Amino acid sequence: MRLAIFLKKLFGYEQSESHLEHVALWVNSLGGIQHILQKMNEHNLTHVVSSWQSNNKALSIDAAQVLEFIDFSELQPLAEKCGTDILGAANLVAQFLPMITPKAVMDTATSGTAPHNA
Repeated sequence: MRLAIFLKKLFGYEQSESHLEHVALWVNSLGGIQHILQKMNEHNLTHVVSSWQSNNKALSIDAAQVLEFIDFSELQPLAEKCGTDILGAANLVAQFLPMITPKAVMDTATSGTAPHNA
């Protein structure tokens, strides 16, 4: 529950804290945000990751795009935790992934260099 409170304070997100927390914990269980961003880059979604890094409007992703870089078997635990199916879990990832991706991490993921503000 502490993670949900932290994320609420950090991002101002007040609804579905449990889903946000589940997605954050799920990302960590897969190797962390770096691993997810690397998978996105490998599936030609670098422009999306880059948009999250910029001060311009962040591009969104949808469940179909999530299913391009995350296997069904990897989404199953999240779906079960959130009481939904694979498509529902993919939608949650699409909704929350931009929120839990810190800019310093994105610098590393998109450029391959260490972040300047780490």
